[in-house]
Amino acid sequence: MAGRILSQTAHKTDIWHDVDDNHAVLELVENTDPVLERVRDLTEAQPDKHDGMRLEAVIPAHVMRRAYIEGWFHDEERWRRWANDPANRAFRIEHHGRVKTL
Repeated sequence: MAGRILSQTAHKTDIWHDVDDNHAVLELVENTDPVLERVRDLTEAQPDKHDGMRLEAVIPAHVMRRAYIEGWFHDEERWRRWANDPANRAFRIEHHGRVKTL
């Protein structure tokens, strides 16, 4: 299924795919290497808490888009589950424990 590039940056490409006359798919291709590098830098730096808050994870654009489309963008419990999912460990800033709030 060949597609048309709608937008492209150094790390992200949006591609439109026509499925049939009534359906299309929007594909987001993202290079998460810069995100993972940022997570490593933040983990090494161990940023201080600010007003009792600290950064827990760096969320890639494709996950933000999926959360919005699927309707869980404002659901704190769903974000907590995403952050604590072992499959998403690479995006967490390690603070020696589970993410309690996000």
